[in-house]
Amino acid sequence: MTTRDHNSTLTTTFLQKRGVKSLFPSIHTVFPSAVVNRRALNPGAYNPSIISVNGKTLMSYRYHPAKTPHTKLAIAELDDKYNVVRKRDVDAQGGSIEDGRLFLVGGEPWISYTVSQGPAGAWKCSIRYGRLVDAGDKWAVEGQHLVAHGENSGTGMEKNWVFFEDAGRLNCFYKADQILSIRGNEVANVSETKTPKWAWGTIRGGSVPFKHNGALLRFFHSRLDNEPRPTYWRYFVGAMLMEPEWPYTVLEVSKSPILYGSEIDSVPEDERREIFHHKPNVVFPCGAMERGDGWLLSVGVNDCECVLVKIEEKDLKL
Repeated sequence: MTTRDHNSTLTTTFLQKRGVKSLFPSIHTVFPSAVVNRRALNPGAYNPSIISVNGKTLMSYRYHPAKTPHTKLAIAELDDKYNVVRKRDVDAQGGSIEDGRLFLVGGEPWISYTVSQGPAGAWKCSIRYGRLVDAGDKWAVEGQHLVAHGENSGTGMEKNWVFFEDAGRLNCFYKADQILSIRGNEVANVSETKTPKWAWGTIRGGSVPFKHNGALLRFFHSRLDNEPRPTYWRYFVGAMLMEPEWPYTVLEVSKSPILYGSEIDSVPEDERREIFHHKPNVVFPCGAMERGDGWLLSVGVNDCECVLVKIEEKDLKL
């Protein structure tokens, strides 16, 4: 037994004897939150993205149509109290369609998503994006562009790209220190910035940016794999300020996480047992929109629910 496994066993035993269910509280008890009614969505919905367009609030999410790793995307229309008014599938092709992110281009809704292919344990992922088109009983994706960058041809694990429009140009957060300017399927320009310091894992994904105090503000997630077994990971959410124009140099990062993944969520234990893809300690932000004096962050919790979390400036830890 390795030293790490030995220490992990001691920690797990210590917590179990004291009845400690989580090292961190559920985000529902830390921030004002709205859990989107899971019974009004497709079963086991998670990893939501949110956007306001033409007076409507749209929320994309991921779900498993069968008890397999493959997922599809759907979009729910929410009312002003975040109740589900209508839900429709997104017609996107290519394999397992995962982790949609909504964004605006010219005031119209667009979506990016991960396409995963391959057997369990050998998945390859690529990113596609396109304009959302209302096709009546479903949402269609016009274009389904595949950007030629990195290993996005399907030969590697490309995930967590975040597209956003600024100054009439389509950009993409590719990595914490690299931003792409996109034209269709091609990369027109690349901004290389200094890698921000963040002690809670590699900065990935997150939300589109917002104008804030003369800068751009974005949310992101990260992960560390140093927890007691059998669940050795924990996810975190932070915020970042950048220069408001290209090349979007990083100015500041949260001094500590805004949100911490927790073993606790709002799904009852008997229902959780039916969600085969449940994964504890996960907070996964896929979108945000401005709301009042702060932001409404759409977060996937433990791969089993869609939560909208109200974040205010005091919470940013910048």
